[in-house]
Amino acid sequence: MPATADGKPMVMPPMRNLGDNYQEIIDELAEVGLPYLVCANTPIETADEIKNSIAVLNKSSEAAKKAGIVMAYYNHDAEFKAVDGKVPCNLLLSETNADALKMELDLCRVIKAEVDPVDLFKGTSKNRFNNKFIL
Repeated sequence: MPATADGKPMVMPPMRNLGDNYQEIIDELAEVGLPYLVCANTPIETADEIKNSIAVLNKSSEAAKKAGIVMAYYNHDAEFKAVDGKVPCNLLLSETNADALKMELDLCRVIKAEVDPVDLFKGTSKNRFNNKFIL
């Protein structure tokens, strides 16, 4: 069994993903009363991966909302690099349900991607960006 630096045993739970295990994960969070589920990463290197990730995030966030859990997506700088001419962050913001999926904005990663974070908070009637950034 692996151990920490001070010799205590370290147990790593098996890694699960929302695509295969979203309901199980949400049920466990609800059982212990955790209010948030944050997705820290999703495949976004191709247009197909982005499309699939959006579908998984929509399905997962709707289930989380029904369970009384707020689901959010945590960004990295890769979400701001165009894939086939489209910026994954813009697709995540525009093609996910604003009432179910929120965003946790990492300003350092936004700046690393050379994006002005203030622009992400500016909303107009034609987009749903403003009410997504809650964390």
